[in-house]
Amino acid sequence: PRAVRDAASATFYGVFDLDRDGTPEIVFDTWEAEDAVVAFHVYKVVDGAYREFLNRKAPSAGYAPDGWFLDDASAPAAILQTRYGGSSGNALFLLDLRRRSLELITPSMFVEGPPVFVDLDDDGVAEIVVSGRGRDRTSPIGAAVLARRGTTYTRIWPDWDGAPYAIYARVVALEGGRRKAVVAVLEPTPFDDESGARGKTAAGRELAAWTLEAGALRESGRTRLPDARHVSEPVFEDAAGAVRVRYMTSPRALRCEIREKGIDCGEISEASGGTTAAR
Repeated sequence: PRAVRDAASATFYGVFDLDRDGTPEIVFDTWEAEDAVVAFHVYKVVDGAYREFLNRKAPSAGYAPDGWFLDDASAPAAILQTRYGGSSGNALFLLDLRRRSLELITPSMFVEGPPVFVDLDDDGVAEIVVSGRGRDRTSPIGAAVLARRGTTYTRIWPDWDGAPYAIYARVVALEGGRRKAVVAVLEPTPFDDESGARGKTAAGRELAAWTLEAGALRESGRTRLPDARHVSEPVFEDAAGAVRVRYMTSPRALRCEIREKGIDCGEISEASGGTTAAR
């Protein structure tokens, strides 16, 4: 297409039946650098040939293309990404072919790293987990979970604004994989210049877990992170209902068991693998 030839860059996302009419659509984007927008194109079979059916534009401060197709029980969905906040992160958009619309579904937040699509309540429709980060914070919302509600996605967690600030969210399997929990670090202050303070925060952080009940994420446990001022950029490693939190500014590490009610943490030695009570 001419749009591809004239664009600064272009990305082909794939072929997917977005309206379940039995014939797949072609989805790609073009980056119009001078106008600071990305145009998302959908080509559909019309009168026996593929023709452009939809062209929707979104602001893009740079170019960070990505896209995911979800074949959910409720309706198929295309989630597309642009570089929305410059160095601060990306944004996710829902492309709805039936409504011929492109909708921003991550307002007030910036996305760093790929979102996680997981069906938290086993209803056949995936929720979207946005991790959130604890440095260079320029958005009021850190981590978030978005759920499909009708024709759009709505933030169902956190169900509060402001402090404590949720960051580094991930999903952990419980009960041998039969249930899932969202685990995140909570920081009592909404912003802290960690890089200038060598990884130290003004106040201690906590590790908390939430499980989905009746369409809402309910807190199931919370514990203070020992020496929490040093957990500026933790690395989570999960297995069998537990998370391992490694501190980037110190050799310390924790292994935390995520239970139906409560969290039990123990400090472990990186060298020996032994576990002691967290302090």
